[in-house]
Order: sequence, then structure tokens, then C-alpha cells
Amino acid sequence: MSQLSQIDPAKELIKRLATADFNNHKSINALQRQISKRYGTPFVPKDQLVSAYRTLVHTREIAPIEQLEKILRLKTTRSLSGIVVVSVLTKPFPCPGQCIYCPAQQNVPKSYLNNEPAVMRAITYQYDPFDQTVARLRALHDVGHPIDKVNIRVIGGTWSSYPKHYQTWFIKRVFQACNSFTSENPPLENQALSDAQAVNESCACRIVEISIETRQDHITIAEIKRLRMLGVTKVELGVQSIYDDVLVINRRGNTNEATKQATKLLLDAGFKVSYQIMPNLPGSSPRRDLEMFTTLFSSSDYQVDYMKIYPLALVKEAPLFRLYQQGQFAPYTKDEL
Repeated sequence: MSQLSQIDPAKELIKRLATADFNNHKSINALQRQISKRYGTPFVPKDQLVSAYRTLVHTREIAPIEQLEKILRLKTTRSLSGIVVVSVLTKPFPCPGQCIYCPAQQNVPKSYLNNEPAVMRAITYQYDPFDQTVARLRALHDVGHPIDKVNIRVIGGTWSSYPKHYQTWFIKRVFQACNSFTSENPPLENQALSDAQAVNESCACRIVEISIETRQDHITIAEIKRLRMLGVTKVELGVQSIYDDVLVINRRGNTNEATKQATKLLLDAGFKVSYQIMPNLPGSSPRRDLEMFTTLFSSSDYQVDYMKIYPLALVKEAPLFRLYQQGQFAPYTKDEL
């Protein structure tokens, strides 16, 4: 089937939608069936409909219709706030932690698994930050999401343990990917990070937030200054638990006091702070976990901007799985969770 025979049904559908009161997916699907029957083609994919809509708007055959754009958009929650999230993985690198619940796979940053969508995308592009960013922006754009405001989420390892030259290069390439996405000018490899940041302030695909994941025992005044220089605005801390005995059992490698100190330093410096909390850890209990959440939401030592709750997932790639097999650990039941 030629490209023309694929695009004509899409254009006809968009033109019909632009002149009628089709305000939900059910009515659009009914029209889809009519168009498909007329052309003897299957349903037109959403990305083709979005492409046809943009083409018709560009050629001024139809006027922009905000409601139609929203209906055509796939997975609308990805940009409800007006900001899209783009996750970019750092390359596999030795982790300073020895946490027993953390999985480790070959060619995958520790704590991640190779069947996760962002990881699969990173592996496809050999962990290149520029290619990962462009691929994700293109995918979001093609299904109708606005990409003028971007939240870059750098994941994959303990950010602060990576070599500084790699950190600077990685962030620069992410900025360059956004700067060049709607431009025909290729990025300059020898461009300074500060120059790429300056260009991004007025480009069509602007980065409004950058978050990184790190350990609380890496947060110092010097590290905070460096994060600010890189353009980081949000820091995710792998807190997991506020109980020192639980942290020791799980070989987390830091204390709750380190969490308090890192939190204060980051908040005082104007960063957004997110906690990753893990109920169901060895050494804890449902009662203690509930008490932990009460403390996290009431004590002035915590009360951060975001909190991600990750109940322990027992995976074969983690050292904890061997303890489970030996009968030394039993996770909570589903009812307890």
C-alpha cells in the first residue's frame, strides 16, 4: 500500500472532525469505521492522524483546534501538566552501594532491569544521551504531545559517583538534543555546557526541570554547587527507610542522619527533593512502615516535595533472593501490603 493511500484516509478523517462535533473517542472510532470501509483500509493509527492534522494546519486547510488535539493525543496523562517527562539512562557504572535488595544485570545500570521500557530504549541507543532524548521526544511528539516544556529525568545509577567529565558531557548532550530537535542546525560537539544551556533558554523545546538520582551520603556543599552548575533542579534520594537497623540489615551503607543532613542542604539550596521509600524491607514490619510514613509526613526533618513508594520487589537478580530461598526472609503478604 502506498504512502498516499495511507495518508488520504487520515486527512479526510481530520477534515471531517474539523467540521463536526466529534468530542470523544467513541464518536471518532465510529467515523474511523466509515473511513476504513470507504477506503478498504484498517483503522488509521493515531500517529498518522496527528501527522495529518499538523500537515493540514500547516497548509492552512484547517484552523488549529485545541479540543481535537487533545482527543487525538495518546496517553494524555503524559502531558496533562503541560510538561512532558523524558527519562534518560546513564551507562552502567560501578555503584558504591551494596544493597541486598538491588538487582544487577549485565549491561544494565544497577537497580534497573533490562525489560523496562526506558532501559530497553537506552540499550537500543547504547546509552547515548543525545539519541535517547531525541527518540523519546520524537515518540511523544508523533502521538500529539506538546514538547515545548520538558522535564529531563536522569536515571540509571548513583549520579554523584560518575566521573565529572562524563556528567558534564551527558547533560550537555541532553541540552543539545532538545536544542536541535526543532532546528536544522546540528549541535557542535565542542560546544560548552553553559552555551548549550543558554541556547535552550529560548529554543522551541525548553528544559524546565532536570532531576538526578543519588545517595544522601554524596550530598555536600561542593556537590550542591556542581549540581547547580549542571542545571539540576531536583534530587531523588534513595532513602528506603528511616530506621538505622533496617539500613544496616539491608547494607544500605548510610544512616538516617545522612538523610536528614542531605535533605536540609538540598532544601536550603532551593532544590526540589524527592524520597524513594521502600516498605517491606528485611528488618521492618507493617507496623514500623506505617510509623515511618507518619514520621516522614510530620517531622520537620523530612516533609519533602515528592515521595515515591516502592514496596520491595523480590527479584532473582538481587542478593536478597538467595536469603528468601534459604528461608531467611519472607516478604509481606498481598493483604499486608
